[in-house]
Amino acid sequence: MRPEQEFFLGAKPYRPDERDYLYRDAALGAAFAESRRFWGMVGPQFRINQGGEGTCVAHGATNVLLASPTEHELYPPFATPETAHDWARALYLEASGDATYQEGMYPRDVCVELLDRGLISSYHRAATVTECLDALLTTGPLMFASPWWSSMDVQRTNLQDRIGKWYVKVNPDSDLRGFHLYALTGIDLAPDKGPPFVRMENSWGPGFADNGTARIAVDDLNILYDGDAWVMVEAVF
Repeated sequence: MRPEQEFFLGAKPYRPDERDYLYRDAALGAAFAESRRFWGMVGPQFRINQGGEGTCVAHGATNVLLASPTEHELYPPFATPETAHDWARALYLEASGDATYQEGMYPRDVCVELLDRGLISSYHRAATVTECLDALLTTGPLMFASPWWSSMDVQRTNLQDRIGKWYVKVNPDSDLRGFHLYALTGIDLAPDKGPPFVRMENSWGPGFADNGTARIAVDDLNILYDGDAWVMVEAVF
């Protein structure tokens, strides 16, 4: 059953390309992952909302730029959820050329656009879930695109966990709604309760899960992974 609030997607399925810049070749400090078990990213308190448009890729990229492993000055257009939304919406148009806001885009294309704008110095595809975890432990947040099943539609009003530990329920036997992109902005491989997880920062506003964020169990991340995870390095503000 669909939730009362319509959650829009908008990522195009992964398009393999042997020319991709790979995270494993970038020497970004992955050796430190062996000794680190937890890392949370620092971002603003507000949540952006793509609304009724299929602009999740641009909004997910914006969430990556909003987050960082340390306190940081926000890129000026990101001062409020409204200005951040407007910036993401314009980014979608620039990177996709699609005025309907419904057809979606490839995550690789938004990486190229951000590189061209000078907002990042490089981007790299994480070719395995292990590389995604490595990146979260050493480099910073990343974009993650995956199939999205109806079981993953979690509204705040569903109160599935009253202490705020919202794990997205990944059930491939539920209805496939399409493909969605979201930011991964934290990781805990040894939580006090529940399975090891990564933290999702979604673009559906504060009404999704726990104030717009949720946990994805690492085992479920292996189910979701479809080759489409992107680490963007050195955002320049």
